[in-house]
Amino acid sequence: MLLAEDEDEDGLYVHADEFVFRMEPESVAETTFHATRFGAPAAGVTVYLRHDSSIMQVPAGDPAVGVPVKALSFPDSITTDADSTAVLTLNAGKPGNPRVYFDGQLYGVVYGVGGPPRVGATGNSSYMPSVLEFDEYPVVDDPTWVGHIQPILERTPTFPRHAPQGRPRELRQRHELAAGAQDRVLQQNRKPELRDLHARYNVYAAATIRSVAIEEILQMALMSNLLLSIGFVPKIGSPGLILAYPGPLPGGVGTGLIARLRKCSIDQIRDVFVASETPRNSCDFGEQRSGPRRSDGEDPRILLDASTSKSAPR
Repeated sequence: MLLAEDEDEDGLYVHADEFVFRMEPESVAETTFHATRFGAPAAGVTVYLRHDSSIMQVPAGDPAVGVPVKALSFPDSITTDADSTAVLTLNAGKPGNPRVYFDGQLYGVVYGVGGPPRVGATGNSSYMPSVLEFDEYPVVDDPTWVGHIQPILERTPTFPRHAPQGRPRELRQRHELAAGAQDRVLQQNRKPELRDLHARYNVYAAATIRSVAIEEILQMALMSNLLLSIGFVPKIGSPGLILAYPGPLPGGVGTGLIARLRKCSIDQIRDVFVASETPRNSCDFGEQRSGPRRSDGEDPRILLDASTSKSAPR
């Protein structure tokens, strides 16, 4: 349905089929314009076009959009043919990463009839084609992490320092990468020495480690509930229980065992996790932790804080 305010005084109305484009460097995109006069097809209508990214301008201090202008080219005008349509061809160049922590650049294209529209005359982005033109990422036969992958991914942690709050559109846009950048990352991931980092293996390993972590927390919660039920108050953050890394585990668990925070590996699992779970001699918690022991030698009151314990119910 055409609205009266969309038509000029002569009943002329012009609109494009597509308004949003994501373009790789040196690529071509097209959109078809339609012209009607009082709802009827209108041939021979000249549609004037020009660069205008003013509606896309962001707060002061953020990188400018719409520059360099030469990175996106298109004709100054197009004219509808006998079927009342005209095709606009957009030619992408190489923006050169002008926004630094964003991939590519944004461009706005405004149009009108009767002459070129003035800059800033369009206040509705639905009436203008907009283009996200990605940066160029040349093909690399043997990409390296430091030289080719890290520069792509390291933009992510620096981004929040620049983006003001309340900017969800920019946040979503930040995660859009040029096809060349995606190919480079995938190519690096296909190296034989990195096959163990393939997504499906990462997911399986992460799920396994997460399940173990959840079980450990569950065990601690169950013990705390049991202690509370008999009148004691667990104190998780007691200075004597907080571990320092690298260092030994409390109570003499794993004689000579030094726990270190390291990446997951066979050595780390064998020397720390398996060693700490392997039955040893009875643990010694010292005089302050003396008392009844379980069959495996551990003190059941390890989570107790004597200063805040309450008398057990009788």
